[in-house]
Amino acid sequence: MSFSQVGGHPNSIQLTEDGSLLIKPALPLEHEFYTLMAQARAMDSMGLAGGEGDGNLERLSRFVPEFYGTLREESIDVETLNADSKDIGEGGIGAMMLQDTSNAMVDAVARNKSSRQHLVLSNLLHSFTKPNVLDLKLGTVLYDELDLECSEAKKARMIKTARETTSGVCGIRITGFQVSTVPFSKQLTPIITTKLYGKSLKKEQLPEGTRRVFPVLGEPPRTDLGLPPDLLLPILRSIHTSLTHLHSIMKEVELRMVGGSLLVVWEGDEQRAREGVEWMKEREIKITERIRQEADVEENEDDDSEYLDSDDDDEGDTSSDEDEENSHRRKPSAPFALSLIDFAHTRFVPGQGPDLGVLLGLDTFAELIEGRIREVEPIEEGRQGSR
Repeated sequence: MSFSQVGGHPNSIQLTEDGSLLIKPALPLEHEFYTLMAQARAMDSMGLAGGEGDGNLERLSRFVPEFYGTLREESIDVETLNADSKDIGEGGIGAMMLQDTSNAMVDAVARNKSSRQHLVLSNLLHSFTKPNVLDLKLGTVLYDELDLECSEAKKARMIKTARETTSGVCGIRITGFQVSTVPFSKQLTPIITTKLYGKSLKKEQLPEGTRRVFPVLGEPPRTDLGLPPDLLLPILRSIHTSLTHLHSIMKEVELRMVGGSLLVVWEGDEQRAREGVEWMKEREIKITERIRQEADVEENEDDDSEYLDSDDDDEGDTSSDEDEENSHRRKPSAPFALSLIDFAHTRFVPGQGPDLGVLLGLDTFAELIEGRIREVEPIEEGRQGSR
């Protein structure tokens, strides 16, 4: 997996040796936000019910990178962090956060005297072989009115940027994206498009930008980019479903997210993408079957052990020989990820309602995905007809 930073401040991110964790400078509000999300995630994983507001935070935490604590700048031992990260399981880090949320440190990793801290987060790109990446700036307001260090000149500049780009009228701006080429391409590295492109777009040009972000393999203008339509379509539909879910959550959370982004990652390797799409289909079948079984159990409680345990037994019944043989291969997983990132100016504002600019941005992006789905569907139908 290659790592390219398509948005944000350049050279501000480090990775551990195995690429599973990401290290970035810790700013106070962002540190506070991630700590709160870690607490909500821990409550959720331990099945501890909170109030109505807590439930919304638990749901929101699923759309945020996992937070493993902080490191101090001097002598960050990424090799030790790499080894230590293998021992961090789901819920384990959450329990640590609950024990010490003010100093959520990965103690075994780095001990030093520097005052500057860095956040340790899950790397959303790590599970992808050839990650395609899109960074979207969310919201209509790009300056933090409560930031005392925000000068009038910077405020005026941010207002001007919002007015002259799609941020002001659409609530989103393409910050950057990368799309992987196929093996037969003359260009082996991903095609990276910078923020200058996104800043140049007008509202009516966003559909064209979306086509460049989600190209169909074999379609002009670049026939060596993208995925076949039979893989791109289910990924686009799943992204749209996740967007709808995230929008429903954000409507219930009272916060202001200034300068935050939506990061979308999807698999660019055709074989891995195909495995991921199959994984999604199987997962949907399992969920549907489990719902049916639970409904049957409610009607006949005597059958509960037979039905509810069957899925778990199947998942655990894997031979050790098969595990050893396939240990070098990554297990199939979702072929896309969608997450909110960049919370340096995110504040909770009880009693002030949701961030309407962010909601507008999510709505705009959902509409663009819907439009791209409508464009790709006839391409797939045509290719099916020619087979």
